[in-house]
Amino acid sequence: MSDVERYYATYKLEDGTEMAAKFADINKRDGFEISLSMYRVNLGPIKREVFLQYVERFEGELILEGGEGEW
Repeated sequence: MSDVERYYATYKLEDGTEMAAKFADINKRDGFEISLSMYRVNLGPIKREVFLQYVERFEGELILEGGEGEW
């Protein structure tokens, strides 16, 4: 990785799977975390599809899924 800062977010899905994503911008990472929290409160548990949708929406990159990946 270059000298560009990266910001990370981790989350445990409803089924216990651990997921992690990285973001190039702290505001995108914060927006991602806030949006996931709002989703969970208003719409229910976070599933894999929802996590991936929000990673894409906030221009992140999946780096860990269920203990596999570059972390």
